[in-house]
Formats: sequence, structure tokens, C-alpha cells
Amino acid sequence: MRNQLPLILLATPLSVHAEVSDKMASIPQLWVQGIVIAIILFALVRWSVWLSIFAIVVITFFGIATYETLADPYVGPAIMKEQGVPYAVSAYSSVVAMLIGFVGGFMLNRRKLKK
Repeated sequence: MRNQLPLILLATPLSVHAEVSDKMASIPQLWVQGIVIAIILFALVRWSVWLSIFAIVVITFFGIATYETLADPYVGPAIMKEQGVPYAVSAYSSVVAMLIGFVGGFMLNRRKLKK
């Protein structure tokens, strides 16, 4: 029986507490991602109005992914516990930055087409 004790302990299910933050993008990474994608979307939409469809799909994808991550009943509270409110603000602000880049490029392109 003494030789089997380590095997019994290994086969027993144990709860594990893992951090979520090390698997998520950091706050600076969120800001860089949002700004870089905003600049790219600005340039694409400024170049062609037809690329607005692509830009809307990209913004929607990032928006839904951000919402689903923070609204998840297990991941969301863990992120909020480890990172706090600034993480949620940065995550949503990253998507807003993309939206601002899209709108800015679209407005400049529309103005160019009117002339």
C-alpha cells in the first residue's frame, strides 16, 4: 500500500489556481495594438471607401472579442481581480481607437470625393 500512495495522490483531482493575466495582452500591448490598427485602418479607408467593409469587420471582430473576454463568467472576474478597471478601460479604448481611425479616414475620403 505504501508504494501505491504516490499513484493515488497523482490520480486524485486537485484544484489549481492559475493566473489569467500572463495569458492576456498587457495594457501597453492593448494600446499599441489599438493605435497601430487604427493607423492602418485610417490609411486603408482614406485610400478606398470600399475598404470600409474590411475595416468594419476588423473593428467588429476586436469589439466582440474584447466584450466576450471581459464578460466571460470565469475569465472576466479573474482579469478584473488581477488587473483592475484600467485593463477593461484600456481594452475597450483600444477598440475605440480603431473606430476613430476608421471614422477619420472615412471622413477625409468623403471630403476628397466631394471635391
